Amino acid sequence: MASQRCPTGTTFDVVLVAIDPVQRTAVLKVVRDVSDLGLNECEGIVDHPPSVVKPVVGRAEAFALRARLEDFGARAELRQRDSAEAGEAAPADSSVGGLADELDRIAALHRDGTLSDAEFAATKAKILGV
Repeated sequence: MASQRCPTGTTFDVVLVAIDPVQRTAVLKVVRDVSDLGLNECEGIVDHPPSVVKPVVGRAEAFALRARLEDFGARAELRQRDSAEAGEAAPADSSVGGLADELDRIAALHRDGTLSDAEFAATKAKILGV
């Protein structure tokens, strides 16, 4: 569910890589919720991956958004940006290490079968405070 290895940067673009067509509407709602874009622009992002859902976000927000998209059958990835490339200072995240590390830890447990789908979803919701 969670993607590859844990990126180490502080600023990321959240990229929608693929979606489950059955979950298109749910993914579209998430994209609308997290962006300042109109319906047509959001549909373009969802219908034509890979597309940047939210550019230049802090680590904790990026991991949380990736997890939220993946909850609805989407595949998302984080593309690291450095502060100079982002054109601004990296956002300050008070929970940078803890939240991201915890999400990666439970994702690894889920991948290796230690956590069931239900246990993973419940634990992730608890970590994200949802």
